[in-house]
Amino acid sequence: MVSIAALLQKAEEKYLDGSYDEAIEYYDRVLDIDPMNTAAWCGRGMACFCFSRYEDALECYSRAIEADPECVPAWECRAEVLFILGRCDEAISSYQEAIDRDPAYALAWIERCIDSRPDDAESWRQKGLALLSMGRYEEAIEAYRMALDIDPSQARDWCILGESLQTIGRHSEALECFERALELSPSDSACWIRMGESMHSTGRYDEALECYEEALRLDPGSVQAWHGKGITYRAMGIPSKAIDAIDSALTLDPEHAQSWYAKGITFRAMGLYEDALECFDRVLRIDPGNASALKSRAWSLYNLGRYAEALSACEGAISVNPLDEDAWYNMGIVLKALGRYTESDMAFIKAREIRVVKLSKNRMRG
Repeated sequence: MVSIAALLQKAEEKYLDGSYDEAIEYYDRVLDIDPMNTAAWCGRGMACFCFSRYEDALECYSRAIEADPECVPAWECRAEVLFILGRCDEAISSYQEAIDRDPAYALAWIERCIDSRPDDAESWRQKGLALLSMGRYEEAIEAYRMALDIDPSQARDWCILGESLQTIGRHSEALECFERALELSPSDSACWIRMGESMHSTGRYDEALECYEEALRLDPGSVQAWHGKGITYRAMGIPSKAIDAIDSALTLDPEHAQSWYAKGITFRAMGLYEDALECFDRVLRIDPGNASALKSRAWSLYNLGRYAEALSACEGAISVNPLDEDAWYNMGIVLKALGRYTESDMAFIKAREIRVVKLSKNRMRG
C-alpha cells in the first residue's frame, strides 16, 4: 500500500508541473485514507483555485481548518478565495484569524498579494493589521495611508489610522484622522472616545469633554466615555466632577481597574490618602501586577507615615519592572524616611543609572 507521505509528494509534483487535475486525484486518494489530512485539503484547494473552481477551493480550505484550526495557510488561502467571491467581510475575518495565529506568516502572504495587486486597498489594509499586531506602528501607519489613498471612504480605516498615530503620541495627526472618520460615520461612539483621548492629550480639555458627551449621547453605557470625562475633569482641576464621572464608570463596571486607579490618583491629589489607598487596593485585587498602582499605593502609604508598608509596595513595583526609574526613586525616599541611608543612596543611584540609559537610547534613536 502506498503511504500517505508518498501520495502527498506525488500530488505536489503534479501540482508543480501544472497537472492540477492529476494533483487533485492524488489528494483525493490521501483523503480517502485520512479525511482529516490538513495538507491534502490545502493542496486540493490550491489545485482547485488554479482551475478557478473557487467554491470548491473554499470548501477545501474550510475542511482544512476543521481538521486543524491553527493552520495559518488555510486561513490565508480561504481569505483570498473569499475576496475573489466578493465576500469581503468573511475574508477580513479569515485574514484576522491568520494574523492572530502568525502575524509574520500572514504579512509575507499579504506582501505577495500587494505585489500582484498594488492598487487593492484591502491588501494594504490587511498589511496594516498584521503590522499593528506585531507592534510595528510606523509601518502600519504607512500601510493604512496607502489603503486610504486608494479608498478614502472607509471610516473604520481612518479610525484605525488615528488610533495607530495616537499610540505613538502623534495626537495632532490622529485628530485629523478621527475627524475624517466621524465625517463618514458620525454615530461611531468608539471613535468619539478616541478623539476625546487625543483632545485630552493635546490639552484641549473642553473639546475632549464635548467628544465624551457625544459618545455618551450615542452610548450612555460607555464605561470608557465616563472614564474619559473623569480624567479630563481631573486634568482641569475639578476633582468633584472627576469623582462623579469616574463613579458612573464604576457603577457600570465595578471591575474597571483604570477607573479605580483614576479615582485613586484624584483622591491622592486632594490629599485624601486613605481613600486613595482603598482605590489602589481595588486595582491590585483586579490586576495584581499593576506597577502604576503599586507605586501610587507606596506614595499614599508614605504620606500616611506607614513607611514599612510603603517600602513593600515599592519592592512590588520593582519586581514587576526592575527598570522602573520612578519605583527606584520612590524606594530611595522611603528608605531615607526609615533611616536606612546607605540603601537609600543606592536606590537613588539605581534610578539615575536607569535614566542615563534611557537618555542614551533616546539620543541613539534621534
